[in-house]
Amino acid sequence: MITLFETYLLDLMEFQDAERFSFEELALSAIIPPRYHGLCDLDFARRLLVCFVSAMERVRNSESPHCVAEEMAVKAIFDFTLETVAEEGGRDGETAEETAAGLEFYLDNVLLEDADFQFLWQPRFDGLEHAVPELGMANLAFSEWFKPFREERPVNPYLEEEG
Repeated sequence: MITLFETYLLDLMEFQDAERFSFEELALSAIIPPRYHGLCDLDFARRLLVCFVSAMERVRNSESPHCVAEEMAVKAIFDFTLETVAEEGGRDGETAEETAAGLEFYLDNVLLEDADFQFLWQPRFDGLEHAVPELGMANLAFSEWFKPFREERPVNPYLEEEG
């Protein structure tokens, strides 16, 4: 069975030498809100894949994501896991519903410090990403998705801005 990471990696590799790049054609595009797809180039897709790998490690270590793109990747991991649970059933004698409820509790109460990034999928909140300082939300603007929330919790070095 192919993993979600392998799906993303193989999909992205197909575009490495292609003359035309379309972010919308990547499975990886499901990680971010569709309204941002037109802003994404191949470099963005590579950086998003790095966030996905970082997010897998954060989930494994019960550590919160370090940037908005990692939050989106963590959510994608859990969405995929919930789909798998729904198809294959629960684990360790639990029903699929019990396993899903446990996973959702873990996501909301252990991994994610907040769910502010999920506003980006809701059209009625368009523009919210530009008012975030007043609302206490961090890095919701597209240009800030790879920036760390806190200096003491850096992102993967590949994501750091040069300069």
